[in-house]
Amino acid sequence: SNREFANVLSELLGELNASHTGGRYRPDRKPGDTRTASLGVFFDRSHNGDGFRIAEIINNGPLDRAEYKLQPGDVITHIDGEQLTRAVNIHALLDGKVGDRVRLTIARDGADPRDIVVRPVSISEETELVYQRWVRANRDMVERLSDGRIGYMHVRGMNDPSFRNFYSEALGRHFDKDALIVDTRHNGGGWLHDDLATFLTGTRYSNLLPRKDQDPVKRYVGDSQKRWNKPSALLMNEAN
Repeated sequence: SNREFANVLSELLGELNASHTGGRYRPDRKPGDTRTASLGVFFDRSHNGDGFRIAEIINNGPLDRAEYKLQPGDVITHIDGEQLTRAVNIHALLDGKVGDRVRLTIARDGADPRDIVVRPVSISEETELVYQRWVRANRDMVERLSDGRIGYMHVRGMNDPSFRNFYSEALGRHFDKDALIVDTRHNGGGWLHDDLATFLTGTRYSNLLPRKDQDPVKRYVGDSQKRWNKPSALLMNEAN
């Protein structure tokens, strides 16, 4: 298939170990083509019965609303009245319904089926939600394993918007951290390496102390305040 050929081509180009090489498949869009909508959930692939069992509801997705009262384990049994058997392609039922009102029938063990009306999002919008989920998961893991002492930042692209976000997060959310993990994996490319290197190699040249408080633990850290002057670790991979 086209996608398989693109993967094989990428594997061959990968043997060159050269930058900016790869193969991709982009289907041609014809006038009148519709976009398939997404519900913003992960389904339980081990579910063998009819319907689609929800394994996780993605934060800020179309189903992540308090009034729906959804939870993992709920099963979507119908879309706009059509039953979801194992022979039904759920994506076909969501084709062309981005932003439209869609009626879902929800079943839960021990409760009567009920209907909710949602507005599915586009696949690109869901991809953004999944990216934010990935960043949160990495940040939470670093916080947990370091007892809150180490911060985590992902550099999404080597461009100005990514640097502005990185700068504000590093000197905002992570200002009091002892160290910073800088994750550049899977970034979209650009020309930011020198700016990042400059920002991450700051030197602390002054400390400020209140006159009546000489406890070094309570000292106010002084300059440099516009560059990161504590340890950092860089994560990279072949998808940089």
